Amino acid sequence: MFTNINNFIKKHKLILIILILLIFLSIVYIYSEGKFDKDTNQSDITDDSLSLQIDENSYIEQQLPDIYNYTITSINVYFSYSKQPSGKLMAELKENDKAIYTWDIQTQTLKKDNYYSFELSKPFNPDNTALYSFVLTNYEPGNENPLCIYADNYNDSSHYIYNNITTPGKIMLTYTYSNVSTRIKYLTVFAILLLILATLLLLNVDDMIIMSSTLFALLSIYMLICPLGMAPDEINHFFRAYEIANVSLVSKPMGGIGVGGNYLPKAIEDYNNFNSWIDENDTKEIYFGNTALYSPVSYLPQAIGIKLAGLVTNNVQKIFYGGKLVNAVCCFILCILALHYIPIGKKLLFIIMIFPMSLQEMVSLAPDGLTISLSLFMISYIFHLSYTKERITNIDMIILFTSSLIISLCKIVYVTLLLLLFIIPSSKFKTKKVYYTFTLSTIGISGIANLIWLKISSGFLVEFTPGVNSFEQVKYILRNPVTYIVISIRTTLKFLNDWIATMVGARLGALNIITCPLIWIILTYMLVYYTFYGDNTKIIYRKKDLYILLSIFLCCTILIYTSLYVQWTSLKNVIIEGIQGRYFIPILPTLLFFLMLKKQPNRSNTTIIDTSKSAIFYYFVILTSNELALLDMIKYYIDTIIWR
Repeated sequence: MFTNINNFIKKHKLILIILILLIFLSIVYIYSEGKFDKDTNQSDITDDSLSLQIDENSYIEQQLPDIYNYTITSINVYFSYSKQPSGKLMAELKENDKAIYTWDIQTQTLKKDNYYSFELSKPFNPDNTALYSFVLTNYEPGNENPLCIYADNYNDSSHYIYNNITTPGKIMLTYTYSNVSTRIKYLTVFAILLLILATLLLLNVDDMIIMSSTLFALLSIYMLICPLGMAPDEINHFFRAYEIANVSLVSKPMGGIGVGGNYLPKAIEDYNNFNSWIDENDTKEIYFGNTALYSPVSYLPQAIGIKLAGLVTNNVQKIFYGGKLVNAVCCFILCILALHYIPIGKKLLFIIMIFPMSLQEMVSLAPDGLTISLSLFMISYIFHLSYTKERITNIDMIILFTSSLIISLCKIVYVTLLLLLFIIPSSKFKTKKVYYTFTLSTIGISGIANLIWLKISSGFLVEFTPGVNSFEQVKYILRNPVTYIVISIRTTLKFLNDWIATMVGARLGALNIITCPLIWIILTYMLVYYTFYGDNTKIIYRKKDLYILLSIFLCCTILIYTSLYVQWTSLKNVIIEGIQGRYFIPILPTLLFFLMLKKQPNRSNTTIIDTSKSAIFYYFVILTSNELALLDMIKYYIDTIIWR
């Protein structure tokens, strides 16, 4: 059966790619409807607002002198009433006293104290030489419960006619308008990306080139679309990175309570202002207690980018973007190296890289991007050394030592990833003495460095959440281990689905942008498929490697739980607060590779669709899912995106 499928795909590859291309273009086109729309500012009801009733004899005509600035998709009017109305309401959009759009509305469908959108059948571009007005008429007599709208009589830029009386002012009316040209540009870029992808697939270009190109394109688009400060705590990460780049590696206890911070230029707080310029002589106390806890090592790319940008400009936004750019480039290089070295599960690893959440973090100033990409690189490099390279060289040991030290200092919970070193057979080193000396010293030095930084950063541990008492919480866990296990299980059962969803990208930005559920569902399905069935590559693994991989995942999970229970959860709480799905991305490959290797003995090549053929669907899904996520981000950030 599967052989026949592979032959069919090979024979009709061109037709199949064209069909898939059209399908995914259509999906994005349809999903983009409304994503580039925006409402004009709504008016507030005040004591001076005039209430106008729409009864059977009413006629209200509002002049629209400000309609020319927009491509209109709907006109929205605020309605209210004391009792549920009945009957019909007619609305008209007039051009030079001629109705060009009309609506018949059943008044009982109108929500009280809310805007109703009079949708236009297609985007409307007003003629600058014409005069426009909007008319409301109750044309079904006998309606005893009239509607009510409000007007502002202090607005003299337009006027309305109410029961044959002309009055300067404006009823509570807004426009929904669409930036059609920007939508076209966005869809054009996406279409070009899909066409390039289709061409690469038709030419049977190597997976590494396709993956590298796709990752580069997505990181570039995320960089352009995501505004400054969009990631969780990114502003505080900016302050910390700026401090490391220009002031000191360690924050100062400030505010009289020991919260971490420093004396930094006032201007960096005004990061959203393009005309904000840094004056090193104009400083103030700036607090960033939650990021002062982070080791300076975790901000190396960001600090370098900020320093380099600061050498050529004092503009706050350009300096901010400098840090983001270098961080993204560093993450991109680490991811490409990870894909290059991994001997098994390349497509599986790539899915993790292109999670919308992973990409968002890589283009931000948060250390999570570096942590994710470095952990993927380290896992890949150790698999490479363990299963494909014959001898470990001095360069290999330097790379491993540096990676281990940095990743352990990014976040202390990820120190468990250093257990990966035991996957490398001792026989690949010059001698067993070299193996043990290198492995134990790497783990030891990384552990000591962690303890040193923990001692330094403990001075900034203040109460971020009411009711938190870290010392008492540790005592509670030690005295009640069974209770803590129950709390951990309860937390897992309650939040597991949410962690999986948000790990992929169900909520982006500062976890306030809800994306299409299909994105995380489909990417999670692909993750499962490529773990069990999507890779033909076989390696002769050692049984102890399975135990090491699973132990890393479980131990790191326990550390994540415990650290957040101690530092962010109120004393003796029955669930653990503060755990987020993105915390599991760096260790996710250890669980997936454990499952992949565990499944290998039961596999047969005849039961697997050749991944070089199924890649047609694989890459289109990856690219399209991120485009849908980007559209959701655009919709949320519509007010902060600079239209070009």
